[in-house]
Amino acid sequence: MYDRNTDILNRSEDELYTVPKDYYGLSKYVIYKRTFEYSNIYNFRIFNIFHSSEKLGRFIRMCFMSKYYNETLTIPEDKYFDFMYKDDFIKIVLYYINNLNIQHKLEKTINICYKEKYKLSQVANIICNADNIHILNTTSSNNYCGNNTKLGGIDIKLDGLEKGLLLYEKYFKLAN
Repeated sequence: MYDRNTDILNRSEDELYTVPKDYYGLSKYVIYKRTFEYSNIYNFRIFNIFHSSEKLGRFIRMCFMSKYYNETLTIPEDKYFDFMYKDDFIKIVLYYINNLNIQHKLEKTINICYKEKYKLSQVANIICNADNIHILNTTSSNNYCGNNTKLGGIDIKLDGLEKGLLLYEKYFKLAN
């Protein structure tokens, strides 16, 4: 719902700055605005969720493909980018479902992201052989990550990115 033509770096839930012009961002903005008409609808701002059945062109999957097939991973622009493992996302959804009895205390809009921020190259280095990573542009002009303050204030034990990558790798090995 943030305008992807702007730099989205550690952006909080109330920092919109501009209405997105692309159809995807605009549709997310309209949905966000409509959630305020209902007390029982919540807006989860998902930046990226990775899971074992994701499509071939997704970044995390491409990193593992690079690792297991010993191929070069090309990163067009090295930027900060939020990824969340699907099991952690499920924990957040379950927290909301299990606490509907105190819905007035639940955050209406919340960024689905971890506190720690990683550049694409840092994520790739966790997964791949550094010698197989090629970065075309090291400048971070269009980052894509949110502020975790609201989510971090909720008592949910998340595994985090690095553990999520380890869990993902187990499924990746089985599938390939």
